[in-house]
Amino acid sequence: MKSGQFNTNKSTIRGSREKEVTPKTNWDRVVYLALLSIGVIALSYYLINRNFFVKGDGRVTANEMQVLSPSDIRFQEIFVQPGDTVQRADTLFMFTFIEWQQSMDSLETIKRSLRDASQELNEVQGDLRIKAIELERNSQQLEYYESRISQIKTEIQLGVATVSELKSVEDRLMNLKGELSLIREQQQLLLNKRNRLQRKISSPYGDDGSDIPMNAASMQHIYKSPVSGIVTALYKNESELGLRSERVMAILSVESQIKIKAIFQQKSGKYLSIGDHMNITFDNGAKSKGVITDIYAAEALIDRPTGSQSELEFSIQIVAELKPENPVELDQWKSYNKMGVTVKKTIF
Repeated sequence: MKSGQFNTNKSTIRGSREKEVTPKTNWDRVVYLALLSIGVIALSYYLINRNFFVKGDGRVTANEMQVLSPSDIRFQEIFVQPGDTVQRADTLFMFTFIEWQQSMDSLETIKRSLRDASQELNEVQGDLRIKAIELERNSQQLEYYESRISQIKTEIQLGVATVSELKSVEDRLMNLKGELSLIREQQQLLLNKRNRLQRKISSPYGDDGSDIPMNAASMQHIYKSPVSGIVTALYKNESELGLRSERVMAILSVESQIKIKAIFQQKSGKYLSIGDHMNITFDNGAKSKGVITDIYAAEALIDRPTGSQSELEFSIQIVAELKPENPVELDQWKSYNKMGVTVKKTIF
C-alpha cells in the first residue's frame, strides 16, 4: 500500500498586482474656482461698500496766513524755505523798496564813476608832467637856436658861414616855436581836464548835494514773521521783484484752525449729520477719526461726454467739514496739511 504524502504548503496564486493610479489635478477647475472666488469677494466688497457705507474724498485744509509784499520791493535775501518752522518775530526775508533800489544803483554808478575819474586824473597828472618836461626841453632848444642865429649872421659877415646854414637854423627855430605852441595847448587842455576831474571827485553828488543818496545799509529792510508756525509755500525768489500785495509765502500758524473738507454725492446727504463720527484714511495710509462739524451743498461743474462731444453741466454735491475726534491728533492733522483723505462711515 502506498503511503500517501500530503503537501501541507498553502497554495499560492501567481500573478501581478495592479498599481494604484494617482488622480491628476484639474488645473482648469482650480483656476476657474480661484477667479470665481475673487469675483465673488470683489462683488461682495463693492455691494457692502455701496449699500452699508457712505464714502467721500477730501483734503486736509487750514487757514494759512498769506504773507504779502508790503510795497513794490526787490527781495535781497530769503531766509526760510517750505517746511521750516518759524517763531514770531523771526526774520523771513530782507528787501529794499524799488525806488531805494534805484538810488542804490545810482550810488554804485557814482562809485564806479569816481574810481574811473581818479584813475583818469592820475593819467592826466602823468601826461602833464611829461608835457612840462617837453616844454622845458623845447624852450632850452629855442633859446639856443635864437642865440645861434645871431652868431651865424655875424659869421656870414665875416665870410665864415653861409646863408644856407642860416636858413636851416631859422627853419629849425620855426619848428620849435610850433612844437612849443602845440605843447602849451595840450598842457592847457590837460589842466582843464585835471581841474574838472578834481571838482568831480571833490563833489560827486553835485554842488548842492541834492543827489546824495541815503546810506545803502539804511535802504535794506527786514520782514519779521507775525506768527509762529510752519512755512508751507514760497512764491518769490531772491533778486525777484514783488509788487504791492503780491503773495510772498504762506505760513500755517500754530493757532490755525485745521479741518478736513470731504465731498459726497448728493444722495449720500441723507446719511450725514452734524456730530457723526467718521473713519478717516490719509493718502499715506495713516488712520484717524473725525467728527462732522458742518454740512452744506455746493455746485460742481461736471464734464459729461456725449458721443463725440462733451457737455458741461452743474451737479449738486455735499461738502462735510470735520475736526479731529481726539484733540491730541490735531498736530498730526497739521503735519498732513493739503494731503488727500478718504472719509467713510456705516449707513446703519
